[in-house]
Amino acid sequence: MISVFSRRFNHIDKKHVNICLKSNWISSNGPYSKKLSKKIKSLFDANVSFVSSGTAAIECALNAVNVKKGDEVIIPSFTIVSCLNTVLRLGAKPVIIDVNKKTWLPNEEDIVKKINKKTKAILVVHSFGNCVNVLKLKKLINNKKIKIIEDCAEAFGAKIGNILAGTMGDISTFSFYANKTITAGEGGMVITKNKDFFLRVEKYKNLFFGKKERFNHEEIGFNYRMTDLQAALAFSQFLQYKKNIDIMEKNVRIYKKFLNTENIEFQKINTKCKNVWWMFAFVLKKHKASDLMNYLKKNNIDSRNLFKPLDKMKFYKKKTGIRSKNSEYLYKQGLYIPSGYDLSISQIKKVCKICNNFFKKN
Repeated sequence: MISVFSRRFNHIDKKHVNICLKSNWISSNGPYSKKLSKKIKSLFDANVSFVSSGTAAIECALNAVNVKKGDEVIIPSFTIVSCLNTVLRLGAKPVIIDVNKKTWLPNEEDIVKKINKKTKAILVVHSFGNCVNVLKLKKLINNKKIKIIEDCAEAFGAKIGNILAGTMGDISTFSFYANKTITAGEGGMVITKNKDFFLRVEKYKNLFFGKKERFNHEEIGFNYRMTDLQAALAFSQFLQYKKNIDIMEKNVRIYKKFLNTENIEFQKINTKCKNVWWMFAFVLKKHKASDLMNYLKKNNIDSRNLFKPLDKMKFYKKKTGIRSKNSEYLYKQGLYIPSGYDLSISQIKKVCKICNNFFKKN
């Protein structure tokens, strides 16, 4: 089976993880957390707080900008369910917006139309390495009270013009999940230039321990800390993130060379965005994604659907009357195929051959 994503850890990764193990400091806020923090700060010029997952990062960011019961948060329908769950967890109302059929992102103008007096924040998701133009969005909103949270889980290293994704909004989140550009297996981070937001995240992720009396907790918080063992791997991965981005771009070029692209459509890169490839994803023009996925599976090739619309979730769909038509289309017609960093050229050619055979037969 050619898996949908795989990577191999090299001597650099093993070196740093072993150093961490030998130090016996494997819990949070250790030497590697500090070393990684220094690297992140140098890249983004922002405060950084490491957390246990990308989901935890979003929750921490929402809490930092004071999202609470009665507030509204605008989120895209086409994204991971974490974006919906965290808004609901804080008691706020998700305002779900459909995405553009071509870019897989919400149009900036459409986001603005959903703003009202209850809008507290906008969760901007840079899907599949393609960026919402946050600079344009800020100009359209022209309201400093509405906070913009950038979810950069799939877009580490992407840019709008020369500005890095994650540095344009008020606060940003990243994931270090196994298939992300930088991985720690799990884990994530929140970055922000706002000192108050940063300090709030630091407390929320750490159970709001008291200052004078440690176990007299100030508020309700959670243990969302990332371990130093994870930080050691993430640190090593940071040293290699440009290489990881280059590998993905090279694999994409090979895919496009050997794949019959007449039957598929790629994500359109948004205005002024310099995207990064997270997964090799596309939309089928005539066929259902499930048909190609089943055909690939029979030939020992793994694949995944694109995201199911948030308004279609079983636990939530009865609470909303909206219908995200473009997101539904992407879910039914879209998929991603093997995108690992350790894919060989022969494996990519094999995947292309099987896909092309499917198109010929169907």
